[in-house]
Formats: sequence, C-alpha cells, structure tokens
Amino acid sequence: MLNSKSLRVFGWLLYRDIRTIQHDLWNNLIDALIVPSTIIVINGYVLPYLGLPISYGSFMVASSVIMMLYMATNWQGGNQLAMDLDGEKSISYELTLPLPSWMVFCKIAIANACKAAVKNALTLPMGILLLWNRFDVAQLSVSKVLLFYLLSSLFLGFFALVPVCFVKGMPGFVRYQWRIGSQLVFYSGFQFPLTTLYAAVPILAYVSYFNPLLYCFEGMHAAVLGQEGYLNFWLCVAVLLFCMLFFGFLITKRLKIKLDCM
Repeated sequence: MLNSKSLRVFGWLLYRDIRTIQHDLWNNLIDALIVPSTIIVINGYVLPYLGLPISYGSFMVASSVIMMLYMATNWQGGNQLAMDLDGEKSISYELTLPLPSWMVFCKIAIANACKAAVKNALTLPMGILLLWNRFDVAQLSVSKVLLFYLLSSLFLGFFALVPVCFVKGMPGFVRYQWRIGSQLVFYSGFQFPLTTLYAAVPILAYVSYFNPLLYCFEGMHAAVLGQEGYLNFWLCVAVLLFCMLFFGFLITKRLKIKLDCM
C-alpha cells in the first residue's frame, strides 16, 4: 500500500541512484559527446559530397539526441538489470524495503532516465555549434525540445527494461539486442524520416507505426527542425505517454513473476 513511508523510501533510493552521476561527471559528459560528434561531422560535412542535402546534418543532430538517450538507458538500465538478475541479484535487498515492488522497478527506470538525460544534455548544443551556419535555428522550438527531451528520457528508461522481463540472463539480453533491438533502431527514423520510408518501401512504413522508437525520433525532429515533413509533435507526445504507462504496467507484472515477489 502506498503511504508516506513508502514515498520517503522511494525518494531516498532514487536520490541515491541519481547522485552517483556526480562521480567523474566531466569524463562522463565528454564520453557522451564523442559518438554524436562523429555522427554529426560525418553526416553534416562528409556525406553531402555523396549527394545528400546539406540539411542532412541538422537531421542527424536531432537523431543523435534520441540515439544517445537510447544507448544510455539500454546500457545503464536494461544491461545492468540483466547482469544483476543473472548474478548477485542486489535488487533483492530493495524488494525487502517497506515499499511496493512496483515502485522499485519504476525507480530503476526513472533513475536511469535521469542519468541518461544529464549525461547527454549537451548533444544538441554541441551539434548546433559543429554545424554552425548549416543549422537553421529558426525552426527550433526550445519549449518543445525540453518537453520532448524529458519525456523521451523517461519513456526510454522504461522501454529499456522490457526485454529484461522476457529474456534469460545476459546471453538472452544480448541476443535480443542483435535480433530485435537493433532492428527497431534501424527502422525508427534514426537515419531517415517516415516520409522517406513511405516513398521507398511503403509496407515497412506501415509496420513502423508499431515501433515506439519511431515516435521518439519523429517527435524530436519536429521539435528541432519544424513540424513540416514529420509526424505531428503532439501525437508523438501522446503515444510516448501511453507507451510509458503500458510498459510500466508490463514491467511490474513480469518482474514480479520473474523475481517471485507476488
């Protein structure tokens, strides 16, 4: 049952997990900028010589924001939980504390979402600086970017835990990433908008509507580059909110069974 004591314990556990980000923070920030800077430079300055439009660099700036959040939540959330369940099961201690088990699972998702959001907060500003006059800041909506950045972080924090509920140990988690996770990213709008997929392979575009990552990328593109050519921004917000609630319920139900804490 939810009460003030449970909320205090939840808050303490969440604070304990989030504050670990202060350790070696600057090196973590630098590490989080290396991959997106390479992606942005190659797509903004090199690939246009192969015929891609100059604006493609700006497209990949927005894509890199979501991609880095996805990578961080998977490595720090899904990957670490899978390793824990496959080894020491330190989560068992938190399940003995005076709070509902669903709050423990939500704490893991929220804590990793917060850490991913902090570590990757400089991706967009760095991308704009790298492209400089090749980036059209007139289309960027700061309020929409902030809203969607926080929402995407939370959604991906929950989404990263979903495969852990179904796979068996780390080998199963790695196999999921190869077989399913990577495919969800490839067809999510990371490298091209949904309109391009419609023109190239329409059937894949229709299937992509069932890929929740599509709404992460399309929504961020709309917030950074303007609404034209992308799924409606507020539709993406609504879908991510619904999916976050759905995955939160799914995670709670499956992990209760997996950890035998019914």
